Amino acid sequence: MPEINNFKNQLKKLAGTLLYPKTTSKKLLERIDKVYFNSYRESKPIDVSSLLENPLLYKSLQSDTSKKLVNLFLELKSSADYLSLIRNNLKKIALGFDFTFKINNNLFTVSNIRQIKPHIDIQYYNILLNIYQYSLIYKNLKYEINNPISVTHKNYLSKCKEIVLLYEQTVMNTDNDFIKFYCEMYEIYVKLSQINKNHNSIKNKQIVSECTDIIYEVHNQCTSTYISTGVINDRYNEYFISSCIEYNKIPSQLSKELVNTIFYIGKNINLLKNLNSFKESNFNIKLNDTSASLILVKALKHVNEQLYRKFIVRHKIYELYDFIKSIFLFRRVDFIEFIFEGFKRNRNLSKKNCLGIIEEGLYDTFFNGNTDYPENFIDFIDLIIDDVTPSELNVYLEEPFSLICKLNYPITLIFNESFISKLVSIFKFLWKIKKIEALTLRLGTHKYMLFIYKIQNYIFYECIKDSLFEWENSELALNQLTEQINSDLSSLIKNLYFQNGFFERIFYEIEYALIKLGTGGQFDETKIKDCCLKFIENLEKDSSDKSLILDYIRMLI
Repeated sequence: MPEINNFKNQLKKLAGTLLYPKTTSKKLLERIDKVYFNSYRESKPIDVSSLLENPLLYKSLQSDTSKKLVNLFLELKSSADYLSLIRNNLKKIALGFDFTFKINNNLFTVSNIRQIKPHIDIQYYNILLNIYQYSLIYKNLKYEINNPISVTHKNYLSKCKEIVLLYEQTVMNTDNDFIKFYCEMYEIYVKLSQINKNHNSIKNKQIVSECTDIIYEVHNQCTSTYISTGVINDRYNEYFISSCIEYNKIPSQLSKELVNTIFYIGKNINLLKNLNSFKESNFNIKLNDTSASLILVKALKHVNEQLYRKFIVRHKIYELYDFIKSIFLFRRVDFIEFIFEGFKRNRNLSKKNCLGIIEEGLYDTFFNGNTDYPENFIDFIDLIIDDVTPSELNVYLEEPFSLICKLNYPITLIFNESFISKLVSIFKFLWKIKKIEALTLRLGTHKYMLFIYKIQNYIFYECIKDSLFEWENSELALNQLTEQINSDLSSLIKNLYFQNGFFERIFYEIEYALIKLGTGGQFDETKIKDCCLKFIENLEKDSSDKSLILDYIRMLI
């Protein structure tokens, strides 16, 4: 046994000197140990003459030990051949080609590189793994240069072609040696890694600082088309405007005001197109240039001039708003008196009969040749009767009667649902006061009659005021008009104290007490005074001046 161990040691030294002149691999030594033992324990060596270049020489060997040594070196040689095979194919691996090789009679492919790790020295495995991973990046970029998924992606990848070509040239000009190949490729690997990082960001539509020039190219093209024709030419969904503004896509260098202006222009070009009234122009804009704001001002004026002539004037928007206020804000008292008397004379009217009275009142008041309102305005006024059973718990908001505006596109762009809802609430409130006025006159309750007159004076002279609209072609004029109209009604509702609930309750209690008095009951002011005290207490918490309305309310205490 000692001479066997000594022979094995000598054999290891010989193998290390022949196969690995500089260093002897631990795996090699383990392999020699294992193979030698297996070969030594065999009673007879396996005939490997068919695998040798000189089979006759192998057969001339007399001792089994000599044949076992040949078997050993043949196996060691075959185990070393795969390194040469891989070394000779490093360029193919780096360029993304796959190939198959054998280690210890096991087949492996480069695409399943992690399975090779237990069978190869770690230093070679790490180098091979890096080469393979960068080959995947190269293959992916090479493919996507010809198959971009977006305009930004395409523009970015066109600037990456130089790096990809440099990678290919470096691979072809580098020696097939593990260490040398990796060292000479290191610099290009760093560049490849960097463009791959940016490429993934672009592909995932994350805007990165390195790519602002590319993003601006896309946005400039989309914006120029949008403010000229109203069309969004955004095949890959990269632009910050679709049917609305997508704030997460806006580059940080663009202001909110500028983006709102772009959206306003494009949106209203489409409105004019729907009206068959748009005259196209051509605006080329660069958002990252100082001239962008000047070009947007020109485009804005171009659109606003057409909007005013072909939408505001043609659809008589100002006249319609004046007509609506005359009805819903009780500015035409003669119309309100007409329908009020008509309803009072005819009890238990059907909706059809009520609409007949309203239509007659409209024609008699507005379409008698003394006004400039077009006759089709009458089609915008309708009646709503809520299915509410009157009871003492009903407050004015549950009043079962109101007028309503029924408007069509594009007029609803200005007079929207919010505007109509506010009108209905205000009309119900003013109608309630009108009913109480009639009751005080009939019953002769002087104090409440005076109170109602003062409240009406406050509403019609202090709260309801005329608005002057300035159409500025250099501003977002249509938006401003819509906002001002809605703001006027919101301010009116605020001044009528709808938000605290006590003000309308006072009028409900007054109406209920007057009806009770008119039907032979006793007039009870207790609840009226309680509501007035609560209203005063609530209003005095507000620091703004409300002395006028407070004086009127104190009349009832």
